[in-house]
Amino acid sequence: MPQNPHLSATFGQFILFELGAYKAIGGHKAIAANLFDDFELGRLIKRKGLKWMLFDGSNWVQVLAYK
Repeated sequence: MPQNPHLSATFGQFILFELGAYKAIGGHKAIAANLFDDFELGRLIKRKGLKWMLFDGSNWVQVLAYK
């Protein structure tokens, strides 16, 4: 897996974290000024050298897109 944090593929309404990993990256407080919070959360995970996995949850969850 490439180590470049800009090659993160985190996006969407369901991003799940282990509590320790979420705290290690500073949580949402660390990215409060960033409009693309989902992308930046993934980048922070990679910068910290933590593991992440991308799953297709389209058969498990359903969300309503916002305008």
